[in-house]
Amino acid sequence: MRIDKNASLVQDVENKQIDLALTVGHSDRPTAYQIGELPLVWIAGQRFRRRSEQSLALVAFEAPCLLRDCMLQALDESGIPWRIALVSPSLSGLWAGASAGLGVTVRGNLGLPEQLDAGVRLFDLPELGSLPVNLHCRRNTSSAAVDRLAEIVGELAMKVIPHPNRRPQVKLADVRMRPDPRSSQC
Repeated sequence: MRIDKNASLVQDVENKQIDLALTVGHSDRPTAYQIGELPLVWIAGQRFRRRSEQSLALVAFEAPCLLRDCMLQALDESGIPWRIALVSPSLSGLWAGASAGLGVTVRGNLGLPEQLDAGVRLFDLPELGSLPVNLHCRRNTSSAAVDRLAEIVGELAMKVIPHPNRRPQVKLADVRMRPDPRSSQC
């Protein structure tokens, strides 16, 4: 088992270093099987106060980060000036910075610490939409243990992550049988 950035996990599945990965984003990869969508929300500590005369203070993961990119793009498109107040390599560091009132951040509305406030339009910030949640599996392999683990992970994730077109069960055959879009077409 490994916890890492989404892009690293997908790359490790594709390079046959790991069997499965649960990620946010990366739906365009041939290993992806979408199991849900994660609505994004703005998050801030209860002591944070937005000051309209100042650039919006942000708490973010290190780049590259899909959620960081979504946050910055939404602010730029809305013409809201921003500054990075804290950068963290870990979720616990992100929560600590937000809890201390150092800035706002963007995540899914799952597993938030009690001392944080979250909302789609918190502080009248722009709506962010949602990102796909995908289960990635190595192609052209077959293992009963990996298949069962994928079913368990998929079923557990689908209990907490909404999906507009919910499938009744995760089957890795759906991922493994899709043609690889990078393969040559003759």
